[in-house]
This record gives sequence, C-alpha cells and structure tokens, in this order.
Amino acid sequence: MTIREEIFSIINDIKANQDKWDGHYLSDKLVELTTWYCSLSSHIAELQGKHATDLDLASSVMVNGKEISSARAKIKAQAMNTYAELLKALALEKSLVEQIRSLKIYIRVRSEEQRIVSFNG
Repeated sequence: MTIREEIFSIINDIKANQDKWDGHYLSDKLVELTTWYCSLSSHIAELQGKHATDLDLASSVMVNGKEISSARAKIKAQAMNTYAELLKALALEKSLVEQIRSLKIYIRVRSEEQRIVSFNG
C-alpha cells in the first residue's frame, strides 16, 4: 500500500467506526496518523529533491544553441510527473494535518466531558 492508501485506510476506519470513538481508540488512531505523517514528510522531501533535479535538468536544455529561460525551465519541470506527485503529497499533508488537529480537539473535548461527568457524578 502507498502512504496515501494507508492514511485514507485509517481515516476511513475512523469514519466507519464512530461507535468505537472513545479516548483510547482515537488516541491509537492519532498515533497511527502521526506516524504516517512522518513518513509523508520524508516522502515530500524526496519529491522536492527530485523536482529540484528535474528543474536543474530542464535548465540545462539548449534550444538553438542557447539555454532556455528559467521561466521556461520551471514550466518544463512542472510538466513532469514528479511535480504532480509533489502537489498531491502536499495536498495530502494539509488534509492529514487537519485530521490530526480535529482528532486532538475531539479527544480533548471528550476527556473534559468525562472529567466533568465524573466530578459531578
């Protein structure tokens, strides 16, 4: 499975099992997502390096004996698959960060609710 598939598998599992939503279950899922976030960050770094290499290669292309402009080299590098993969990974990173934030908030709220209930109970 790819990083994307693993992340969405966990997110889909969370959505499908709302009846299991307690502090322990969601904390476990939060740890899983955080671990995959680390892997995703490494993957993004690799893609950024590959994109930089693509840009460097595109910059060294000669047309009619002249190097192409940096703007044109950038366009050529962005037309490569690596750039599309990088954009997808960055979008996934944003989604994952929001999912992690949401889980943290939900866990905090539920914990506070349980604390209040046990205090009043």
